[in-house]
Amino acid sequence: MVRAAMCARMRAGGWWFRLGPLVSLGAVVASLGLFSIWARRVTRDPMDTPITLRRSATVSCRVTIRAAEDYYLRLAFAREDRSWLDATRVLGESSLGADGAPVRSGAPLDLKWALRRPGQLETVWEADGTYFGCTGTGPSAFFRTLGIAHLDVGEYVFHAEVRGDAPELAGWPARIQLYVDDKDRASWQYAVVVVGTCVGYPVLGCAALVLAFVSFRPARLRRRD
Repeated sequence: MVRAAMCARMRAGGWWFRLGPLVSLGAVVASLGLFSIWARRVTRDPMDTPITLRRSATVSCRVTIRAAEDYYLRLAFAREDRSWLDATRVLGESSLGADGAPVRSGAPLDLKWALRRPGQLETVWEADGTYFGCTGTGPSAFFRTLGIAHLDVGEYVFHAEVRGDAPELAGWPARIQLYVDDKDRASWQYAVVVVGTCVGYPVLGCAALVLAFVSFRPARLRRRD
């Protein structure tokens, strides 16, 4: 009797009773996929490009900022099989003197760089200086920080030029990166990513399970009828 009543309601409800839950399930799955793509784009580092560390070498690239944050510019030196001790011998250390000023150590690198909006001559962020030291390490690289600035959402053009020879660094593969430290993130986009990951995924996941059950239950009922 219950199965017969259910089948009668399916026939009375028409195509929406049969396909509505399936359509809703597809919408939920699509929402999960689109949110994942958007979250990766927002949290991905906006620039990570190789740079050759010899005089007059240049690098130019387009940069897309998708969240207004405080961004660090840094050089990443490939770790390969080098130890931290090997890195500090060449790159130097990050330390402060008695007067509180950074101690210059390691192979120096003269670098001029600028970030500007496309089609504009005025720079948003620029520097021309000599950089020292090793300011951090990761699983695959050692880092030398070049600067930090707050950047708004939009398109930019980055250009850098090595202004002097750096023989100690010549054989060391390097990349220049623009990145955000996760602990410093404060944009609304990142807040949406966090809330969506902690709350949205579980809620949408449960909704998908319920809709999947509702979508395929009528087919079982029809087979039994």
